[in-house]
Amino acid sequence: MKEIKIGLFGVGYFGNFHLNNLLKTRFNVIGFYDSDNQRSDMISEKFGIEKYYHPEKLIEDCDAIDITTPTTYHYSFLKKAIELKKHIFVEKPMTYDSEEALEIKKMVENSKTILQVGHIERYNPVIENLNLYGSEIVNMETNRFSTYNPRGTDVSVVFDLMIHDIDLVLHLMGNNIKNIDACGYSKFGPTLEFASASLLFENGSRATLNASIIHPYLERKMKLWTREKYYELDLGKKHKDIYSYKVNPDINMNILSGKESQEFATTNSILDELNEFYECIANNTLPRVTATDGYNSIRLAEMILDKIKMKS
Repeated sequence: MKEIKIGLFGVGYFGNFHLNNLLKTRFNVIGFYDSDNQRSDMISEKFGIEKYYHPEKLIEDCDAIDITTPTTYHYSFLKKAIELKKHIFVEKPMTYDSEEALEIKKMVENSKTILQVGHIERYNPVIENLNLYGSEIVNMETNRFSTYNPRGTDVSVVFDLMIHDIDLVLHLMGNNIKNIDACGYSKFGPTLEFASASLLFENGSRATLNASIIHPYLERKMKLWTREKYYELDLGKKHKDIYSYKVNPDINMNILSGKESQEFATTNSILDELNEFYECIANNTLPRVTATDGYNSIRLAEMILDKIKMKS
């Protein structure tokens, strides 16, 4: 087993999940950095892991880093780590700015650094086991809703929630987008709390993405239409229904029939993506979600936000 030393950047709400899971991987967690000294003391005492006072020192001491800080700090850590030829796992979104993301993407391409972006829904068993049987998607709808939580109101719902489905749309349908329309609004805070985007692709296919942090209940669902089948996917409850079309000779038209349902066991997607990150470093292979994927998602998120701003 190859020893790969890793350091964690950020041990806040989401960083705690990462730390607990990193300790279950084959990585050697040598330390962490967090700007909150009180929180750092607590985490260091609880887990017996060294706290670093200077982020540059932690990067220097590691083979790889895991970035779970607020997104505004990602760019500086990413750039320094690539310059020092360190491998990187970074939570989504990679940055809030597509120009910064493009720079990081180019730096990665010109180095031997492995960069993996934490678009966690790629590791959802519903997505992992999605078989389109060679058919292209002609229409797609996504709903990603959560109830109101003041903790997440400093970030637009497009970059907080919709970014998950932006990545999935690009993964499943490609990025040859011809036209974008979008709308959104805020009810309680300064940032967008509801957003809806409609994407028209060059081949005529469409995708509609809805996201809200002020919904009365939680929902993470997708609907997919191909020319052969119709799919209903519940990413939260790990369930999928697939309907096939058949010709009814009496009325000479297609009808839905042959429903196939499947339930999936709950998995630890954070652990799965961190284990894959280790394997990519050990075997020098590309991760499932690359810097290019991260950039493409950010660029599309910006375009959606620009459309919304034009209407406000």
